[in-house]
Amino acid sequence: MRKILLFIALITLHVISFAQSFPGYISGNYIGVNSVFSNPANIADSRYRWDVNLVSVHAGLGNNNASFKIDNIGDAFGKNIDSVLFGSSAKKTNAMANIDVFGPSFMFNAGPKTSVAITTRVRTLANIKDIDGQLIKSIDDNLEGSLPLTLSSDANQKIVVNGWADFGLTLAHVLYSDKHHFLKGGITGKYLAGVANTYANIANFKGTADEDLLGDTYIRDASGAVAIGISGVDIDNFEANDLTKFKSSGFGADLGFVYEYRPYGDAATAKYPNKYKYKVAVSLMDMGSIKYTPDANKTGAYSVSISGGQKWYPSDLDGKSIEEIKTYLDGSPYFTNLGTAASSYKASLPTNLQASVDYNIHKNLFVGLSTQLNVAKKDNKYASYYNNSVTLTPRYEGRKFGLYIPLNYNELTNFNAGLSLRIGPLFFGSGSILTALMDKSKQADVHFGIRFGGLKKKNLTAVKTTVVEQTVYKTKKHKAKNDNNASNSNDVKAPLAKEEKAAVIAVVDTDGDGINDDVDSCKTVMGVIKYNGCPVPDTDGDGVNDDMDSCKTIAGLARYNGCTIPDTDGDGVNDEEDQCKTVAGVAKYKGCPIPDTDGDGVNDEEDKCPGLVGDRDNFGCPQLKKGAKKPAAAASEPAVKKDLIKKVNIAAKGLQFATGKSVILKKSYAALNNVVKVLKADPSLQLSIEGHTDSVGNADKNMQLSIDRANAAKAYFVKKGIDESRITAEGFGAEKPIASNKTAAGRLKNRRVVFTLTK
Repeated sequence: MRKILLFIALITLHVISFAQSFPGYISGNYIGVNSVFSNPANIADSRYRWDVNLVSVHAGLGNNNASFKIDNIGDAFGKNIDSVLFGSSAKKTNAMANIDVFGPSFMFNAGPKTSVAITTRVRTLANIKDIDGQLIKSIDDNLEGSLPLTLSSDANQKIVVNGWADFGLTLAHVLYSDKHHFLKGGITGKYLAGVANTYANIANFKGTADEDLLGDTYIRDASGAVAIGISGVDIDNFEANDLTKFKSSGFGADLGFVYEYRPYGDAATAKYPNKYKYKVAVSLMDMGSIKYTPDANKTGAYSVSISGGQKWYPSDLDGKSIEEIKTYLDGSPYFTNLGTAASSYKASLPTNLQASVDYNIHKNLFVGLSTQLNVAKKDNKYASYYNNSVTLTPRYEGRKFGLYIPLNYNELTNFNAGLSLRIGPLFFGSGSILTALMDKSKQADVHFGIRFGGLKKKNLTAVKTTVVEQTVYKTKKHKAKNDNNASNSNDVKAPLAKEEKAAVIAVVDTDGDGINDDVDSCKTVMGVIKYNGCPVPDTDGDGVNDDMDSCKTIAGLARYNGCTIPDTDGDGVNDEEDQCKTVAGVAKYKGCPIPDTDGDGVNDEEDKCPGLVGDRDNFGCPQLKKGAKKPAAAASEPAVKKDLIKKVNIAAKGLQFATGKSVILKKSYAALNNVVKVLKADPSLQLSIEGHTDSVGNADKNMQLSIDRANAAKAYFVKKGIDESRITAEGFGAEKPIASNKTAAGRLKNRRVVFTLTK
């Protein structure tokens, strides 16, 4: 049985490759028409106006139990090919062999948003699934010393080989675009021409391998089932031109979408030729199937029964063709033809889902992350499949040179590191060369090709700036008769002469805001057209730009559209702190009026009897009985003379500080010295100093500034010889406004220092 399996596998070894084709290279932006083989949407708005692939080939193989090193690659493809395909251990073996040849293919732009491609491709894909190494080893002809050997395999073992060509027509289009966002879609319709489909299956094989007196290996006490099938070309007499004899056919399709984020704008493509900062792509590839008609002389399904003293010698199959093997099995007493072969069947393509993200690190440096997920059914005995994999590819890409380092992990051969190069129209590389150099690798592959195309010209869009538009005409003045000063109304415009026309200039956009430098007043800062390439201004510096600021010259808050917090009742306490928003009050009572506890019309701050209903003329107290003494506050005139109070008030108004600081300006000294004279003239006088600010800015900072300024005034008087105990200093920030903070005049009044004389 091993000979049957090996024969079927060997017929594909002249055309082999591995997993995702062209690892590393396929992720690039300079691969032209070849990009449709991973996603048909790639060619829409690509780098190329047209592109031609002459020939590109990828070849290799892999096995979960094999190991390759640089010095034994030749042996792997030669004398040790059976161990490569089936493994040399007793473990279950899974392997894959495949060729991918991109034939003559061509793409071109059919419009600014549409591209078309015509492609040819020849492929052979072989899968070996769950082959029992113990079974293969047991029926080898050279097992001397290890027999007898008990065989027991419950696995449904499978080998399938598919060879076909496809001829594709791709249409790709930009589905949506604006300044920064691009969505592209593409579809490929394919005519499939089947070359060959070959399969072999072993199920539930159990028995004993032994040897006779002459040392020949035979099988005894065996049971199970086996099936072989061949469709398409005659593999027993295979010639190269058989690849063009398409005896089977079908139809297939690829579908893909690509999203690109382009923050630089169309005008910056000269600086960023690949246009995007990052792109996300998804595609469903290889949908479809090929209908085959099996060769009745080379196809059959058999049950195996070797019992009693019966012996079956595998060497009976030596030198036989597939047709001769079929004839042998039909006549053997150990194999019973089940007669279940189908008259025709469909072999599905290796359908797979591909997704990728590509990021432009800086100019020509990129990193891409892609995955390939198998969608085909692995248990279908006619169908081939790809293994699930994920690949990370850092790369450098220039117009003439590219370096790609694919780092791949797949479920068959695990981790592999490779290297691919592109030099002009040539490219070559391997997805496993670095792994093979460093250690033993489970796969070996190589790719090379030649293709060339016409790159789009750098997008140096011809743009006439505003200035150029204005100089398209020259002005001629026509003087009125006897008038040496003709008015502008007499001016006429004439077209410029050919040699006078302003030259069209190339777009350069340093800051990438989509506004070329010739009309950009802020060349290194991203801005908007409305402000000639500068950012939207913020006149009052409150963090709300003028386009959104309803109070452009007054610093405010974003939640009030750039205006200050409103003060509905105009009492100087903003609505967020005012508990009586519609009634004018004072800051001390959180925007409410001074309370009148006893309701006698005299507020509590003026009421000497706040708990008793009284008379305004008696300071809020009830009228006194005849002969009673008046309250002390009403018994005498004010203790401080009015002229002294006036002098102090004038001095307070003349007190000035450095902006935003508590440093007293020298021009205030004369006024303050007048207060010193008043205090020295009457040692019984006490001075109270209050600092106040407006409500603009941070409340805590305003409070501290008012305290610092009050203390600065106190320090001045103490320095001039006034006893510190006679002076109190206190700051209130914006808590006690005397005017509205909504107006500049009101805020000026609120920024004050108050001096109060008492005895």
